[in-house]
Amino acid sequence: MNSYEKKKINVGVFAYDFFPIFGGQGRHIYEIYRQNRIHKKVNMYIFSPNVNSLKNHISIFPETKKSKFKNIELSFQINKKIENLIEKYDLDIVHIHGGPGGLFLFKKLRVPTMYTVHHTYWQQYHYIKSQSWKYLFYLFEKKSYQFADKIICVSEDTKRIIHDHYSIDTTMLEYIPNGIDLNYFRSLKKLHDHSKEIIYVGRIDKRKGVDFLIRSMRLVTKKDPDITLHIVGEGSVKSNLERYSKANKLPIIFHGRLSDKEVDTLYENIAIQVVPSIFEGFGLSVLEGMGRGVPVIATNSDGIRGIIKHCYSGLLIPYNNEQILANRIIFLVNNETMRKELVQNADSELGKYNWDDIYQKTIVHYDKLALHKYT
Repeated sequence: MNSYEKKKINVGVFAYDFFPIFGGQGRHIYEIYRQNRIHKKVNMYIFSPNVNSLKNHISIFPETKKSKFKNIELSFQINKKIENLIEKYDLDIVHIHGGPGGLFLFKKLRVPTMYTVHHTYWQQYHYIKSQSWKYLFYLFEKKSYQFADKIICVSEDTKRIIHDHYSIDTTMLEYIPNGIDLNYFRSLKKLHDHSKEIIYVGRIDKRKGVDFLIRSMRLVTKKDPDITLHIVGEGSVKSNLERYSKANKLPIIFHGRLSDKEVDTLYENIAIQVVPSIFEGFGLSVLEGMGRGVPVIATNSDGIRGIIKHCYSGLLIPYNNEQILANRIIFLVNNETMRKELVQNADSELGKYNWDDIYQKTIVHYDKLALHKYT
């Protein structure tokens, strides 16, 4: 019996987002943590700047949450101390969550290292011309992945990008998607058959394409003034979009940030969810809409196109084509038969996004990395 077989391995997960959850990265980490609390296959320690009382969470450098540079500042602080943390907690594996909103690694560690990529800086500087300066972060990100022993990509698009634009061999890459709690979503009320309410849920920033959706609402309102858009979330361009909506007298309600319970209640009267992103690393909000029994219209973009099968489990539209988006919204709001068919088909697709399965797939790679260390 080798030393690996004698012990339960210690995994240190390093991330900027955890609990309380801010975005999709935090949701992913929390759900893997929660599954491990159930199955107990490894000793999992979460290192993040968040403050909570969850077992085996170690709050590190919480002041970076108030820093102008946020996750970038946290990356520098962690790199100074990570070897000490490996020794203190006897870590067998380090698992870092990277990409925008994630962490950089500036050196090869003495234990096997896994990275999960949620989306990439290449996408940010490539798709959003005003963010071309993020090419610098792309260079740091690329070097970070070169220090890893295994890279998990949350979508096939991300996997392709990491191979094509980060020069990472495909043998280093593995696709493991995000997921949803199927039991939770299938327990929710679904009472939206005759509604003309539509919804966007997520951050309100350039990448998410909310401005594109709001511009499209000008065309929607001219043809069907009864359609109302609900926007849930906060972000850097929210105030500008509120002013634009008010000036154009658009039927849009900005709710700000809502609790999960408040969002669930709002969805009971929603006919359609729109996800208008320029790109996604995965597109968790698409899954959550599908899980809530709401048909989804989304852009045919990175991340999203791997979830939605066009005209089967949802509708895909080109980014920034206001006329097409407006036409699809009007058509689907007024076509109850099509809505029900899309929802039924979407529900049949959800089984492959079960968090328990995603956790088990992650554990397989922990075991492989640990076996490599001890043999």
